[in-house]
Amino acid sequence: MKERKPLLAFLFVVLMVVFLTACSVNTEEISNSADEAFNSRNYQAFNELYEKLNKANDEKANNYLEKVKENKLFSADSYNSISELSDGLDELVVIEKEVPSLSEYAKMKSSELNSKFTILKTVDYILVTQAPELESLVSKANNPVILMQEYEDVKEAISALETLSSDLNTHIINVEALDKKDSNSTGLLEAMKSQKENIDSKINYLKTNSAKIISSNSLILEGNIFGLMNSTDISQEMESIDSQIAISLSDLKQRATNLKTIY
Repeated sequence: MKERKPLLAFLFVVLMVVFLTACSVNTEEISNSADEAFNSRNYQAFNELYEKLNKANDEKANNYLEKVKENKLFSADSYNSISELSDGLDELVVIEKEVPSLSEYAKMKSSELNSKFTILKTVDYILVTQAPELESLVSKANNPVILMQEYEDVKEAISALETLSSDLNTHIINVEALDKKDSNSTGLLEAMKSQKENIDSKINYLKTNSAKIISSNSLILEGNIFGLMNSTDISQEMESIDSQIAISLSDLKQRATNLKTIY
């Protein structure tokens, strides 16, 4: 009887080793399967495997979840374009809704991705649309007052400027709404506000003086000296406004270019 006790103890140790080894292999296999499910966007399977892992060993499950959080899907730095960021944001929304274990983390990372997405979209608008439109000599927004013979000519210039102002205001609102803003995005925001203010000044001037502009140009065509004098005054006032727009636009472009490099 005494001889059997050491033998039983030995067998017990062997069985425990085999059992623990089997458990270790099992959790590793579950983790690998969960990785495959997550990377293939099969979130239902991922949830089931994670729950299974959590029941087998909650410590290993927590460690595994921290590893999943290192996936490039959650990193804003892994996205290099507006389209990539848009796709990433869509995927994080899905994870937030369908993966309970990662819901809060996905929500937090969505905020980071959205900041980068908003800034890059704003930068793209400034450099691709706003600046070229205001710098183009054939743009209706830059139509010289001396060529505005009819109210329709003034109306076209006002409409073009209002579109630029409205679009810029949309980006101002979007940047203002960001949860976190660094000095670069704050500087861009202030530059956009300054630019919008100058564009609005030109809009208001054209609206207020549309009749004067048209009548002065009509008198010039008739050879009237008073028309020429009025036109000269109007041109000088408009040049002053355009100069302010050019200055604020230069600052805005510089800030946008810097942010494009940073992001």
